[in-house]
Amino acid sequence: MDEFFENSVMKIRTFNNIYPFRSHLHCEPELFYLLDGQVEIKVNAKTYILQKDDFVFIFPFCLHEFKLLTPNVECLPAYGIIPRIDLVDKYVPLFHSHLPENPVIRSDELHPDVRFAIQRIIETATAQEDDSVVSAYLQVAFARTIPQLALEKQAAKNGGMLIQNVLQYINQHCSERLTLEGVAATFFVSRAHLSNLFSNKVKMSFNDFLNSLRVNKAQALLSQTDRSITDILFECGFVSTRSFNRNFMKFTQMTPSEYRRATRNHI
Repeated sequence: MDEFFENSVMKIRTFNNIYPFRSHLHCEPELFYLLDGQVEIKVNAKTYILQKDDFVFIFPFCLHEFKLLTPNVECLPAYGIIPRIDLVDKYVPLFHSHLPENPVIRSDELHPDVRFAIQRIIETATAQEDDSVVSAYLQVAFARTIPQLALEKQAAKNGGMLIQNVLQYINQHCSERLTLEGVAATFFVSRAHLSNLFSNKVKMSFNDFLNSLRVNKAQALLSQTDRSITDILFECGFVSTRSFNRNFMKFTQMTPSEYRRATRNHI
């Protein structure tokens, strides 16, 4: 399985270069501004080619991947930000009910405030300034770009709004005993219907998605605390060491102990 779920306990993640990145999704929005070169981005199975100074706004829980089209390079310069959802909480209802018809805004249509705001967000976050400053620049970037996205309302009947709500629910309850049947009952749909939504929209099985969330939570605890691996695996919802180790290796290609050693300098 190439896709994976990406989660974070950080307030905001930023990057200044884009690398080839396999298909993944996360519960936060992602704003991406290409500074040079050419990148192929796939969002919810639709492919777009980004040129210099193009911008893309990826909504939460949208499966996406990056491929570099510029030859003979390992990465390309870019501004990228992934803010925690609580920094932009006024937009949560919108994220739950709509998706962009096209997430790309071309350079000649992008408001000049957007590049400035994203650059300042990266500088402010790097300097570890107050969250309110980051939030203010985020409001500028969101206010300038969202009206240009031609948003489409996601009706429950076609699975759009339903799958967004289901993913959010699983994200909030991933440490509990969840089953496909139980979640389907919570949302008053059949097990088969929910399973098909995962296959067609998330491109992952229910169990893979759930376990990827649990592994991401475990990664944060392993890198930021000294708690025992046994305590962590149970807190994250795993029922045995064997299951935890198998899934941790599947999603990170490392054992929990190896991951803790590799990230110890970030505690």
